[in-house]
Amino acid sequence: MKKISWKAVIISFSSAVATAVALWFWHEALPLVIGSEFKDAGATALPFAVLMVAATLFSLTALFVKKRILAYGSTVAGASMLFAFVPLTRASAPPIIFLLLLAVYAVNRIRRDTRLSLGFSAAKSLKSGLPIYFTVFSLAVSLLYLNRLDEQRALEIFFPRSVFNYTLHILTAPNSPLGGLFAQYGELSPELTVNELLLQLLDKELAAQGLGSAGVSHGELARLMDAERAELARAYGIELRGDEKVGDIFYAAITGKIENLFGPYRAYLPVASAIAFFLAFKTLTLVLYFVTLLVTFLCVQILTRAKIVVHEKQKIEVDHLALDHESAAKEPSVVPVPEAGDSQATIRMRVPRFTGWNKMKPPPSADNNN
Repeated sequence: MKKISWKAVIISFSSAVATAVALWFWHEALPLVIGSEFKDAGATALPFAVLMVAATLFSLTALFVKKRILAYGSTVAGASMLFAFVPLTRASAPPIIFLLLLAVYAVNRIRRDTRLSLGFSAAKSLKSGLPIYFTVFSLAVSLLYLNRLDEQRALEIFFPRSVFNYTLHILTAPNSPLGGLFAQYGELSPELTVNELLLQLLDKELAAQGLGSAGVSHGELARLMDAERAELARAYGIELRGDEKVGDIFYAAITGKIENLFGPYRAYLPVASAIAFFLAFKTLTLVLYFVTLLVTFLCVQILTRAKIVVHEKQKIEVDHLALDHESAAKEPSVVPVPEAGDSQATIRMRVPRFTGWNKMKPPPSADNNN
């Protein structure tokens, strides 16, 4: 039994740790992402950078670690970090187990392509499994995202507060594209309190009658404001003290109406929001996929120059089927694996099956039956 290479142990362990750390970073970043509605680039820059490192180490492990227990075990160990963040229930266990199996499948795809290829091409081998790895990670982060949502927060994501504030500005600003549909009330700032808004409206009404707030007694003005506040409270079915912010009141009223429109289907809002989040996250990983290919290429070049990964010669036997017994009795053909810049069969590395970075063309097969 061959000894396990210490190089393979180090790279496998590093891959497991990097994947676990990447999941932790995203678990910690999700509240910032949800709260800032993806506006804060700093909230996601570092988690994406850690994910790129994890994907690179995953790629190196799948390409070069020959021992299955290390290659598969490191992937499962890293992805198992999900159990630390998501409560294990009947609902959460099946998707987590599915993600672990899908991660193992990604490693198997890369290992199989590397084993069957005539020559070494990391880009070609990784193409068969690295996108699956990013899909697994996107699903994992989406599961963490779903774990933080309830119906109310999911509704706020579908109708963000920033959209409401912008809409309020468009409808009330005199110079807005819509011409200020409610410009007669002045520009409504979400930061105004209810009392400040009512006082602003009363001033406009009194001015229209040729009066001013200075010409009305303090008691009469307070009575008018109380009456207006009570009418506003009845209109929205809420209690008002007067110190609430206008933006909070209107936003709560609108989201309440939207929630009522969904009816019994509002229970599915978190799931729908998580699906939308997955599609957005997966789209972002498309760029990260090409970055990871480039970084992996550079890592292989550095490891080769440092003699950590070296070239080794291998021969591949190809077993053919034949119609007659005489042909079938012959020894299987030995097809040399070509090396970059060399027509002879060579695979170059100390760790499994590395022949060089470029994809090789197989040599022309010789006709055995002259």
